[in-house]
Amino acid sequence: MTSQHPTFSLIDELRSILEPQCIYAGDTEDSITLKEDNPKSKCNSVRLRKSERIKTLTLNIDKEGFDAHPLLRAIENLKKHPDYIIFCEDIHTREIYVLIAELKSGDKDDFHRKVRAGIAIVDYLIGMLENYKKRTFKKFQFEYRGLLFYTGVGKEHSDPNFEYDIHPELGYKYTAKPCKGKPLKIFLKFKIAYST
Repeated sequence: MTSQHPTFSLIDELRSILEPQCIYAGDTEDSITLKEDNPKSKCNSVRLRKSERIKTLTLNIDKEGFDAHPLLRAIENLKKHPDYIIFCEDIHTREIYVLIAELKSGDKDDFHRKVRAGIAIVDYLIGMLENYKKRTFKKFQFEYRGLLFYTGVGKEHSDPNFEYDIHPELGYKYTAKPCKGKPLKIFLKFKIAYST
């Protein structure tokens, strides 16, 4: 039995309700360049090149003066969020996967908390969109992937293809790549990302 794919774009629906200030200008037609805004950053930029069948929407919620959690009190470690949330949509099947990306110049211990916060933000956005449109988007199957680009010492995958581990509790896939040296270039295909 074949499954029916949605006839509309979830990315277009999301774009229509989002504040323009959180939509990342570095997401262009053929690539997304991720970078830390801090001038003291040691993590080089990461370029994600897109295949022709991928449509993306990138949110930059780690900007100075932008509050991703306006309903929460300013309590230490409560208002966590990742650097970027990238919605990727196959233009033919309308399948969705969500990359939650973090660039770290120092300690990377906080990575999974930030991925978890990113998942919560996505769930909130989809819930608000469903409420606004008075319909559910259950036909969309979301797959979450955490991407960590870091300068410190840790597990490095030498294979240019991304090798993913699976979070033991939450079940999302994640990987880590060093961002020292020359800027990384990553090619983004549907459900595949690899460096060049």
